Amino acid sequence: VLFRSVFNVHRVVDQLPGVDVVTSFYGMQEFWSLGRDRLLALIAEFRQTFPGVAFLICEIPRYSPDELRRWPGGILEYQLFHTLTGQHLATREEWNALWHDAGFTRIEEKYLGFARSVFYILR
Repeated sequence: VLFRSVFNVHRVVDQLPGVDVVTSFYGMQEFWSLGRDRLLALIAEFRQTFPGVAFLICEIPRYSPDELRRWPGGILEYQLFHTLTGQHLATREEWNALWHDAGFTRIEEKYLGFARSVFYILR
């Protein structure tokens, strides 16, 4: 049901007047398993439905084994769970390439080391 709704946002746009920002917190990564092209299509639909609206995206990027050894914490289990369940976590480089390919021209990246999360402000 979630995927059906998210991939058909154009059907509910009339119920969402005055949208100032599109947000996603730890949610975009759920769509990587559908394939990069499908995720790009989703972003394109949101951009077309909400032209000129900023996107605020927060994600936990995928870390290399060396990064996990240096600072394991709870992120180790998070990344392991996603890997074991066939989900794809993207690296910061993959996220930035995706935003670029989606046509965003202003991409701000704010890394929060204490939370091991990245905020992207996209326009």
